[in-house]
Amino acid sequence: MNLIEFSKISNQSIDNLKELLMIQFNRIVLSEYVGLDEKVLHELMDYFGINQIDSVSHTDLPEGDFEKQGFSSEPTDEEQCFRELSDILHPEIKYTRKLLEYCSEHNYLFFIDTCSLLNQYFYDFFNMFDKTVQSNSSLYIPYVVLEELKKICIDKKKDDEVVEKARRIFDFILQKCQQNRIKIIGDEEDKRTNERGEKVVHADRVMLEKLIYFRNDSQSCMLITQDYGLTVDALQQNESHSSKSSALVLVKKIGKGGALLDNTDDVKNPKLPIDHA
Repeated sequence: MNLIEFSKISNQSIDNLKELLMIQFNRIVLSEYVGLDEKVLHELMDYFGINQIDSVSHTDLPEGDFEKQGFSSEPTDEEQCFRELSDILHPEIKYTRKLLEYCSEHNYLFFIDTCSLLNQYFYDFFNMFDKTVQSNSSLYIPYVVLEELKKICIDKKKDDEVVEKARRIFDFILQKCQQNRIKIIGDEEDKRTNERGEKVVHADRVMLEKLIYFRNDSQSCMLITQDYGLTVDALQQNESHSSKSSALVLVKKIGKGGALLDNTDDVKNPKLPIDHA
């Protein structure tokens, strides 16, 4: 059963159902013609008090376009050849793999910001992350970043292309959460009070707080963000005089091909052993 069919049964508009699925159930439906999976269908039935639907076809939701990005566990000979050629032509890609391997081996926590999730090369980066980083590691997304994406998805003033990109990223995140390759960290308590006393989403502030918390707890972290101001603030934590720690904070932005690059020369990333090799 797809969203069009359920709309007729529930007497709800398709737009209202899409918004409900997003806000209430953290699920994006990109097309009303795609069959709803069994879990989502039952959640909607319970929500609207519908006890039974005759002739329901429980069609699993397809994996989506994202599984076509090449996220296979083992590279083919052709992929391996392409990777070696790419390393020669693009040394920044080779360094990114080496950096991810090093951080994974040394138990770094990986965080990503909203702007990097929406970057055009995010899927290229995640492809490398998925193939390079140990399977027991995850890419952490703060709850407030997810809230920012939700706001974009339902913002009728945003450009359609931006909204579509945010919806695809949101759905991708939920898929990868099921595989434990992405994890959401935090909750409603991470919203902060603004000047008018209102609880609002402030992702940069919360991201910085989490980096400080983990560094103070002797846990090294890598933050991926395109934001210059957040980059500077995060890197400056390595020079904190009030909190001495051997843990490091690395900050990179996503560049062409998914490569991780420095975002500023004003404050340097700490030197790693792989940088001297």
